[in-house]
Amino acid sequence: MNRLTTLFLALVLIASNLLADLEVGAKFREIIRSAKASVHMVSLKEVKSMMDKSEDFIILDVRDFNEIKASGYPKWDRYENISRGQLELLVGGSDLKVDDKIVIFCQTGNRAALAALTLESVGFKNILVADGGMSGWKMRNYPTEYIQIPLNNF
Repeated sequence: MNRLTTLFLALVLIASNLLADLEVGAKFREIIRSAKASVHMVSLKEVKSMMDKSEDFIILDVRDFNEIKASGYPKWDRYENISRGQLELLVGGSDLKVDDKIVIFCQTGNRAALAALTLESVGFKNILVADGGMSGWKMRNYPTEYIQIPLNNF
């Protein structure tokens, strides 16, 4: 093959891979959109109002520890963290009950919507998803706690 043919074939291969990636991305966006349409999304203003009224609910944060360490978490007495990647494995051994009112947080609301579908599928009845997640929470300067990591004294 000459160089021009090789270059052309390489470009065709790259273009087909890019199109496949776009298709996969579109499918994942559709899964998220569908999940959000299927669960009870609440605004961050509503969550803050629930806090101000001292309503009885649990915040379930489904972010990974490094995300929580980096950006903090909503300041609330009844706070739990179970990473989305471990939810199915760990929720049965947690203190969460199927009748608890649970507001799920992640960074933006996407993983929280998927987590809500999972919890509802195993019988949880009162699940809300914080639309906008921790990113939106911090943008509004709502009460945030940070993990205190002790410094080593050498």
